Amino acid sequence: MQGFAGDDGVFIRSMASRGAMGGVARAAGDVCSVMEAAGRQTILIETVGVGQDEVDVIGLADVTVLVLVPGMGDEVQSLKAGVMEVADVFVVNKSDRGGAEVVEQEIVAMQSLALGRRWVPPVVRTVATTGEGIAELMETVRRCALEKDERRVRINDIDGVSALGQSILELRGSRLDHLGVAVKSIAGARGFYEALGLMVSHEETVEHEQVKTAMLPLGESRIELLEATQEDSTIGRFLAKRGEGLHHIAIHVDEIDAMFTRLSRQGVRLTSDAVRVGAGGHRYFFVHPASTGGVLLEIVGDSIEPRECGA
Repeated sequence: MQGFAGDDGVFIRSMASRGAMGGVARAAGDVCSVMEAAGRQTILIETVGVGQDEVDVIGLADVTVLVLVPGMGDEVQSLKAGVMEVADVFVVNKSDRGGAEVVEQEIVAMQSLALGRRWVPPVVRTVATTGEGIAELMETVRRCALEKDERRVRINDIDGVSALGQSILELRGSRLDHLGVAVKSIAGARGFYEALGLMVSHEETVEHEQVKTAMLPLGESRIELLEATQEDSTIGRFLAKRGEGLHHIAIHVDEIDAMFTRLSRQGVRLTSDAVRVGAGGHRYFFVHPASTGGVLLEIVGDSIEPRECGA
């Protein structure tokens, strides 16, 4: 770690767990949000320890990597059952020592009991002191992050999902507002939807989000095509990482300010600190996938008065 102390491209922040039992500090999520907002492309979260239930990191990280070492023998499954079940990638470090093969065999044997998973966590051997296997590990993590078919429900998000659903049900006017679809080019994509009888009713560029939008009414809801105006924008990064496809689901509520306040108080993870104004003057805020079961959720309210949005 000392070797990175003078690197301007690396920021390191050590945080104590401060009594938190999940393996990470309670403020870790907020720190990650700040780092992401600051433009950091890669954020590594190291837990303070691992065990049966120290798995809060899976609610923060896109990819969960579990590092094991030789010498644990038959204790691997019993001592680390919790984290063994939620890891996306397994790493056997110190693989130049005897016993590395045994650890890998136990991991593979455990995986044979889990049926139906589309993403089977790979096992990568590394030797940290020499750098052996590190390149393969990073490539494996990249592939895991790009995997679009698997939608993992994080076990420590159940309370957040429940609170979110209950809050939406308790407020009036809840309905599906639209589906946000990220595309490389609206001009290139609209032909398909028009062939289905869906015509673009409104196009707009939202400068502060660096995105161009096109609305296609679909009954009482709509489809929103999203085209990045800058490669480093939110949609631009999404397209580079995952390609074209569903970006978010939007639910309309009548009392958006009350919803924002309620979810904030209940500890649901939000991606912004205030309700914002987007395309068409509609007020909105986003709920992080960590609190929804893996889908970015937009909460949409009624549009503001035209004079307020500068129209």
